[in-house]
Amino acid sequence: LLREAVRLAPEDPVQTARLADLLIHKAAAESEAGARSDGFQEAKELLETSLRGDQKAPEAQLLLAQLHRRSGGDLERAEWLLKQSKKNSERGAERHHRISLERAMVLLTRGDLDGAEALVRDQASRNPSSHRAFATLAAVLEGRQQFIPAHAEFLRAKERAPQGSLWAARYDGELLRIQALIEAQAAGLLEPTPAPEADAEASSGPGD
Repeated sequence: LLREAVRLAPEDPVQTARLADLLIHKAAAESEAGARSDGFQEAKELLETSLRGDQKAPEAQLLLAQLHRRSGGDLERAEWLLKQSKKNSERGAERHHRISLERAMVLLTRGDLDGAEALVRDQASRNPSSHRAFATLAAVLEGRQQFIPAHAEFLRAKERAPQGSLWAARYDGELLRIQALIEAQAAGLLEPTPAPEADAEASSGPGD
């Protein structure tokens, strides 16, 4: 349905963003399952086409930043896109929250666990009903190999997600995965991995 909407209105930034968002999440899930996916490339082409039509489209900038991170792309480019998305978003827009959470994930990917955790905890305190915030915090804690606290944050995320939604189903899967890691760690089957040192640029970057 989204493909048809974009075909009928190829310059509609709302429908293009919705399709790109779906393609990114689908491609990420397929990659995690070990399957080959062309979704990242298709989403990138859609978003870049959208930005050629409107260089200040903040949702497209946010999604393209997310795509760069999820697909192992240019993190500096991702950070620049997030800054542009924030600049082009209206004051008080819900998008500012999602931009901050994506910045936290970029910091996590860079290895700046302290910066990522500080940013996401601030967002969780500002937005206590946001399931995205607690799921992002769970990802940061997992990066620290703090699996029990991560499990607790995924539970909080599920409690805040709409009942019966795809988000809730995703968190069910994450809870099972983290539980398996907890059991493996308790059985001594999981070797502890030292946390990577924070990237100098990431740790000294501008605040939110």
